[in-house]
Amino acid sequence: MSKPLILMACSATKLGHPAPAQDFYQGVMWQSLRANAPGGQLPDVVVLSAMHGFIPGSRVVEPYDKLMTPVRARELEFDLEQFIESVDWPEDATRILLAGGGLYRYLMRRMVGELIRAGKLAGDLEISEVTGGIGLPRSQVGKFVRDPSALPVVHAGYHPNGTPLLRDAWGLRVGDRVRTTGQMAAGKSGPRFARVQELFMGPSGPTAGVELGGDRPPLANGKKR
Repeated sequence: MSKPLILMACSATKLGHPAPAQDFYQGVMWQSLRANAPGGQLPDVVVLSAMHGFIPGSRVVEPYDKLMTPVRARELEFDLEQFIESVDWPEDATRILLAGGGLYRYLMRRMVGELIRAGKLAGDLEISEVTGGIGLPRSQVGKFVRDPSALPVVHAGYHPNGTPLLRDAWGLRVGDRVRTTGQMAAGKSGPRFARVQELFMGPSGPTAGVELGGDRPPLANGKKR
C-alpha cells in the first residue's frame, strides 16, 4: 500500500530558530498534522513555502518573513520545473492531500500536473483538497493523517496547467468504451469506438480525451455511448 503524500502550505507562525520544515511551521494545520500522526510517524510531506517554493519536509529552514501574494505565486509558477528535480518526490504515492489556501492550492495543482507529465507521480492518483473556512482545513488534515480514505477524492490528477482531471462526470468514467461521431483522425469520418482517457472541464465546456480503439464495437458490458 502506498504511503500517502501531503503537500502543505507554510504558515505565518514559525519557530524562531532553524529546524526541519515539518517541525518549523507552527500554524494550526501543522499542529493538526503532528498531533494526529500515528505514533508520531508523519506521512511524506512536501512544503510549499512562500520563500523557498516546494521543499521536502526534512529540509532545515532558517527563520524568514515572506508572504504568498499573487505576484509571488506568479514568480513561483515560472519556476515549477526546477522543483521536479530538486525535491525527492515519492513516486509510489497514489493518495495525495493538497493543504493550503487558494494561491497555494493553485500552485500545488500545477505542480502535480507537471510531476505527472514528467513521470514523477503515477497517473492514477486519488487527490483530496482541504476546503471551507476556519477550523475545517485543520480537521481535514487530521482526518487524512489518521486515515487517508476518510476524505473524499475530488480529482484524479491535473494537467500541467492545473486543470483538474475527473474520475467520472457527465455519465462517463475514465476507462469507459464509447462511440465517437464526426470527423476523426486520419481523415476518417463516421462512428468509431474509443476508450475514455481523461475527463475535464475545458475552455468550451465538458471535455473527454479519448484513445481511438479501431472500428470494432465495445464489449457486451461496455454500455456507455
